[in-house]
Amino acid sequence: MLGDAASPEWAEKLNSSGSLDTRIEPGDARWSGFGISGKLPTAKAIQTISAGQISALVQDSRGQALAALVDDGNDYGKLSAATNAGPGSGGDKDLYPLVIVAEPDLLNNYGFAKVQSAQLASELVSAMTEGEQMPVVFDLTLNGHGQNSNLLSLAFTPPFLAATLCLLLAAIAIGWRAFVRFGPPRRTERAIAFGKRALVENSAGLIRRTRRLHLLTGPYADRATETISHALALTRQPDRAATEAAIDRALQSRTEEAAAFSQAAERLRATKTSQQAVNAARDLHALERKLIG
Repeated sequence: MLGDAASPEWAEKLNSSGSLDTRIEPGDARWSGFGISGKLPTAKAIQTISAGQISALVQDSRGQALAALVDDGNDYGKLSAATNAGPGSGGDKDLYPLVIVAEPDLLNNYGFAKVQSAQLASELVSAMTEGEQMPVVFDLTLNGHGQNSNLLSLAFTPPFLAATLCLLLAAIAIGWRAFVRFGPPRRTERAIAFGKRALVENSAGLIRRTRRLHLLTGPYADRATETISHALALTRQPDRAATEAAIDRALQSRTEEAAAFSQAAERLRATKTSQQAVNAARDLHALERKLIG
C-alpha cells in the first residue's frame, strides 16, 4: 500500500550533539551528487534533512540535502570529499561513517528504474566502503520481511487456518473409523463352495442368470417318469403317455387320494414362470417319494 511521505521519529534522536530535522516540502524534483544528476519521480513531496552537523552528499535544485553525512570531524576519504563541507580534519580509522538518505526515491524501486539513480547508489556504497568488498545488508524488518515464513507456520495463519483445521478434523475422523470397528467382522464367502450342494447351487445360479428355467421342466418330468417306472419294475410301454398311465394305476393302488402322476407331470411341462415350475416340481417330487418310498 502506497501512502503519503512522513518524517521518521528517530530523526531528532540520531545525534546527541545536534538536532536532525527531516522536512517534507514540495520542490523541484531533481537531484545531484557525486557528479551525477537525475530526476525524482514526483515533486509533490520531497523529504530533506537539515542540521548543523551534517554535510550534504546529494542535493535537490534548491540546495536542500536529500542524502547527507553526519559530520563528526573525521576524514572519511572519498565520502568526505563528496560533501559540500569538504574533507574532515581527523583520521581515526576505527570510526565508521553514518550516512542518512532522507529521500527514499533515491534508493527504492522508483529510483532504480533510472540509470542515474542506480549509478548514484553504486557511488554512494563505494564511497562508504572506501572501495573494499564489504557486504551490504538491507534492514527490511519494518516492512515485515524479517520473518522467514515456512509452510508449517503459513498453514496456521489466516486465511489458511480454516482449511488446516478442516483437514485435521477429517484426519481425526478417518483415524477413528480405522481403529474402531462397527459390529462384528463380516465373513467373506468363498467364490466356489465345497461339496455337492455347492455344485447344485452353482448350477442353479447359472440357470437363474440365463433365465432358461422353462427348458428344464420337460426333462425333469421325463426323468421322474423313467425313475419311477424303473423302481416299480413296470412293463416297458411304447410311449410316454402309456408309461405315465401305468404309474397312475400303481399310485391309485396304494392310495386313492393321491393326485394323478400324469397330471402333475403335464402341469410341470406347461409352466411359464419360475415360481410355477418350482411348485409343480415340488408336487411331482412328493408323488415320487410316495411311490418309491
